[in-house]
Amino acid sequence: MPAMDREATAKQVARFRERWESDGFSHWAVEERARGTLVGRRGLLCHHDWPLEAAPVEVGWTLAPEARGRGLATEGGAPASRPPSPTSRWHA
Repeated sequence: MPAMDREATAKQVARFRERWESDGFSHWAVEERARGTLVGRRGLLCHHDWPLEAAPVEVGWTLAPEARGRGLATEGGAPASRPPSPTSRWHA
């Protein structure tokens, strides 16, 4: 996925915030701890607009090329796909 400009990034962050409010989950930022650099995002998204299934939930990620191949998607995907807590608004 190509990098987005500042305006497109702001719109995407706003959409993720809306999803946190409406669905109780969305994507998280992926930061490289050693340098404090943002290298992507990962988490759950509910696709309310998919026609083949009612509101399917997807584990997804996008990582910068230099962050790929280091297990970051797997590291984030595993906890994101665990059953939700009793206080979550997501009910499988």
